[in-house]
Parts: sequence; structure tokens; C-alpha cells
Amino acid sequence: FTSSVLKRNEPVISHHWENERPFPVLPNDYFSVTWNGYILAPADGIYSFKIETQNGMAELLIDNTKILGTAGEGEIVLNRNKATPL
Repeated sequence: FTSSVLKRNEPVISHHWENERPFPVLPNDYFSVTWNGYILAPADGIYSFKIETQNGMAELLIDNTKILGTAGEGEIVLNRNKATPL
């Protein structure tokens, strides 16, 4: 996983690829996806995030803090209108 095939803006990250590929030039299996950007919370509070994966290889970092190291659910406190980096 050394080169980038696609870059695009996604206002909502919610994909269910299972046996599909995220982009036609990628294989159905064994690809890597990275999102970079910011989360803008509408209110102060605890926010939950969930990752589902077929092979258990996943990681979610928010504000340089690992929220999830594998598939599952994790939580983080976010502040209203603060752009928090993914």
C-alpha cells in the first residue's frame, strides 16, 4: 500500500463494501483506505464511532488519539464547533 489511486471529498463516511470495491480500479479484496480531515461536532459531548471490518485490520485516530485499534466501537469527547483532526 504505497501509492494513492483516488482522492475525493466525502461529507459523510459510511460505506458497506463487503464484496465490492470502493473504486473500479481497486481489487475486491486487499486494499487500504485512509481518510484525512476534520470532525466538527454540533455540540459538546461524548461521540461514538464504529468500525466494521472483514479481516480485523482497522484503526481510528481522532486528534492524534487512537479511538479504535480494531473493529468495534469507541468514544471520544468533542467540543462544539472545534475542528478536530482525523
